[in-house]
Amino acid sequence: MSNTGILQKSKTIDILLALFKEGELGLTQLKEKTKGSANIISTRAPELIQHGLIVEKREKSFQGRRLFSLTAKGKKVAKKLVEIERELEK
Repeated sequence: MSNTGILQKSKTIDILLALFKEGELGLTQLKEKTKGSANIISTRAPELIQHGLIVEKREKSFQGRRLFSLTAKGKKVAKKLVEIERELEK
């Protein structure tokens, strides 16, 4: 799969935009913001990490809750996606 192929996968763009707009989010929050299932978010997250678009950290409190945020590369990609959304709305 090409590097841009990840953008074609279900909920990828929704995840990137949610993290761009909200900052750091947990799995449940991502599920709510993207209207995706926990399974699809859990599947997509490692792929986005592999592509260098997001990072995951574990909260020390609250039983090691998974928190996701954009990398610098992820922010650049998300910013372009926002620009595309705005252009399409014109």
